[in-house]
Amino acid sequence: MIFGRSIGIPHFENSLIFATVYNQAAVNAGTPPQYPEEQMERIRGFINGTYKTEYDPANPTTSVFTGRRIGNANYDWPHILFKDYKFDQRHNVSISGGSQRSQYYVSLGYFDQDGFYGFGYDDYKRYDLMANLNTEATDWLSFNFSAKYANTFTDYPIGITTVERRYIGNSLYSFGPIQPHYNPDGTEANPLVRYLESSGRDKTYENDLLVTLGTELELAEGWKTNISYNII
Repeated sequence: MIFGRSIGIPHFENSLIFATVYNQAAVNAGTPPQYPEEQMERIRGFINGTYKTEYDPANPTTSVFTGRRIGNANYDWPHILFKDYKFDQRHNVSISGGSQRSQYYVSLGYFDQDGFYGFGYDDYKRYDLMANLNTEATDWLSFNFSAKYANTFTDYPIGITTVERRYIGNSLYSFGPIQPHYNPDGTEANPLVRYLESSGRDKTYENDLLVTLGTELELAEGWKTNISYNII
């Protein structure tokens, strides 16, 4: 079992600090505050528990992308969309043996890599086989055989428009803490969550095989000739 932890993903400040700083920046730039006082009051109320909905029900969002402007929620979205921890697993079984003239080695492996997505899932699996055989037919002639085979499978959300799975990383900080998680009817309000759960899947299957056949001849003492043939 392999333990993994996400690194380098900053946390959001709470939504009141976020909106206050945003408003101060707007005023310093000579423009009106981005978030009016009525919305600031809703943000304060949501944080202290006196305002129960994540935006004004009388002014519902017109699309999943407007919640980040009119919402009053308080979510640390980078650490909700991505898990802080994950577990991978790797298993290997090998057999080796032989005699003075012949040796063999066979290994079977399995690797399952979990993803960091907090919604939906992304997955990577690999099965691999490796085999080696060396044998001395005579004092001057030997043969060797090696084979490596890997079967890999990936499965992750298909993406949005032309940016594929990069979209969530590129947009991680485009939706501040005031972005609602749920609409009043309980449906999902964050487009990034919808992307992870409902955009379809991109699945790939790959098979890789490498076989090497070789021989070594020593027709004269100290003079060795090696011949190999690869199959890919």
